[in-house]
Amino acid sequence: MTTEHIFISYAHHDRAFVDTLAARLEVADVAVWYDRDLTPGRPWSAELEARIREAQAVVVVLSPASAGSEYVRKEIHFAQDAGKRFVPVLLHATEVPLPLADLQWVDAQEGRDPLPGLLAALRGEAAPDLKPPKVLPPSPEPLELHLKVWRAGDDGLQASLSLPEARLDAGPFPFASPLEANDLGELRWYLESYPRWPVGPDVKRATRLEHRLKAWGAALFQAVFSNLQALRLWQQFRDQTDRPLLLTLDATDPDVLRQPWELLADEEGHLFALGISLRRRVHKVQAAAQVPFDLPVRILMVVARPEDERTSFIDPRPSSQALLEAVAPLGTENVVVEFLHPPTLQALVRRLRDRKQPPIHVVHFDGHGVYRMEEGLGFLAFEDDQGKLDLVDADRLGDLLAAAQVPLMVLDACQSGPRRRG
Repeated sequence: MTTEHIFISYAHHDRAFVDTLAARLEVADVAVWYDRDLTPGRPWSAELEARIREAQAVVVVLSPASAGSEYVRKEIHFAQDAGKRFVPVLLHATEVPLPLADLQWVDAQEGRDPLPGLLAALRGEAAPDLKPPKVLPPSPEPLELHLKVWRAGDDGLQASLSLPEARLDAGPFPFASPLEANDLGELRWYLESYPRWPVGPDVKRATRLEHRLKAWGAALFQAVFSNLQALRLWQQFRDQTDRPLLLTLDATDPDVLRQPWELLADEEGHLFALGISLRRRVHKVQAAAQVPFDLPVRILMVVARPEDERTSFIDPRPSSQALLEAVAPLGTENVVVEFLHPPTLQALVRRLRDRKQPPIHVVHFDGHGVYRMEEGLGFLAFEDDQGKLDLVDADRLGDLLAAAQVPLMVLDACQSGPRRRG
């Protein structure tokens, strides 16, 4: 694909669709420009004209809103005068502007995926046949093994197991966290620091640590399943082969939550190798209020990569690509993904408080996290207006999400799970 960008002409009513389409094009290594990237202080009309002149092609998103947009009409006529190639994308049935009337358009109606046809058109290839998205059949309900760990006064930590569907229980029995602070520190170094520079003398340290992972996993297993009753419950759980398996950890004690439960391993391997999902669930004093809403589910993706020597580079594509690929089969009538630009706290506040736009149901943060033990508080690394580091603490962010009635926030960030002792 050429290094030149494509210019997207659209009506702001269709901004959510354009944000998602632009993000998917960028994942496919196609440079994109539209008015989210206007330079502050520069005359916007001059910059739009310059970007159109520099564009490899002009993608026009067709809808009733764009058909009635004076700005879209001006962009089309300027691109036509500049001799640019058009690729129309039909989002909703509408009257097609005259300069585009004889062109084959890429179909994005009713949740159809426009990306294959758009990429083919940009490459000058014949567009593949486009079909409505297939809605995935519902997954079978997982079989859940419930592990609860709590602090029982002077008796220390206690644990119990239950397989609710089979009405089987084990415990309570004493529990001791098998990994000490030094072990957890080594594991944190391996996961967060070593990948930044995996060469030199650190390779030997990492290799030694890798050999300890299975032992740590076995120690976690023994801490829970050392008695015969608990072991029988585990075996009955493992014998289920025709359904997904889910291990749910219910705890509030920081010493328990910081254990690397994902490493838990029986004699056949770690949880992830056995196809067993893990869910940590923290008890709340007050249940969260349920917020009813209509489809589509609207996900706001915040991808922050601030320029700062304290934050290492993270490829911005894998998390976004995985999310987009996961929701694509459901169709835009069921799930819509928006990207926050710029990824600043101020932009997030504006979007969540904007009553003219549909409400956000899920905020997905992809970036760096920082936990300050002395404060017992976590921070997310947003960008400021200059693209530099802006640490936003959990309390401030929590207040914002609560006020906007956002039901769920997903954190794809390091150090976003620790809690202070006591």
